[in-house]
Amino acid sequence: MLRKTAVILALIILTVGLVNAQKAPKDWAEWSDKDVKKVLDNSGWGQVQTDTVTSELFFKQANRRVARTSEDANNQAPSISYHIRFMSAKPVREALVRKIMIDQKVGLTDPLKAFINRPTDQWIVVAVAFDSATGRILGPAVQAFNSANLGVLRNNVYLERGDGKRIFIEQYHIPGAEGFGAQFTFPRMVDGKPFITADSGTVRFHAEIPSDDVPDPNSTGSTGTTNVLKLDMKFKVAEMMYDGKLEY
Repeated sequence: MLRKTAVILALIILTVGLVNAQKAPKDWAEWSDKDVKKVLDNSGWGQVQTDTVTSELFFKQANRRVARTSEDANNQAPSISYHIRFMSAKPVREALVRKIMIDQKVGLTDPLKAFINRPTDQWIVVAVAFDSATGRILGPAVQAFNSANLGVLRNNVYLERGDGKRIFIEQYHIPGAEGFGAQFTFPRMVDGKPFITADSGTVRFHAEIPSDDVPDPNSTGSTGTTNVLKLDMKFKVAEMMYDGKLEY
C-alpha cells in the first residue's frame, strides 16, 4: 500500500513538473511572429488605438491631395492604427529586435544587443508607430508627427498614474527610418522616487499633436478634419511584470 501511494505521488509530481515546463515562457530569441505581435500590440507594454474615419469631406480632401489607388476604390470607411508602446520596457525592445530578426532573416548582431540592453534608468520612453490599410490617410499623420516639436507638445503630452499624478514630456523625437515610430520621453524619477511603482494601478498615456488635416474619427460629415491628433491609452501596471521585475 505504501509503495502504491509513493508511485502515485511520484506520478503527480512528474505531471506537475511537465505542466510547469510547458507553461514556462520561451526565451525572447525563440518568439514567433504571434508572440512578438502580442507583446507589441496586446500586452501591459503595448496597445493599439484605431480611429475609423467616416467623413465624406475627408474623402474629398484626401482625393485632391493624392491619386486614388485601387485599394481605395471600394469607398469603405478607412481607419488608421496607432501602436502605442513603452519602448523603455525591455520586452518591447526584445520584441522589436526579434521582429527584425524574423523579417530580415538575420542573427543577433552587436548593435541589436546594444539596443536591447541600453540603459533606461533615467527615462520612460513611449513610442508611437502608425499604419493603415488605406494608404491615402497616412499622409496627414506623417505630417503631424514630423512637424511636432517639444514646444507645442510640452503641455499636452503626459503620463498619468491611477491616483491622478502626472508627468509631462521632456524630449521628443520624430519617427526615424528604423520604423519604431515617434518617441515621447518622460522622467523616470520624480522627487527622487520612481514615478511608476507596483501599486500605481494604471498608467495613462495622453498626447495631443497639432495637425491641420488629421481625420477626425468622430466626424459625421459636416466637419471632416481636426487641428489636433489625440492619442489616449491606459495600461495596467500589474501586467508590466517581466522576469520578476516591473518593466516600463
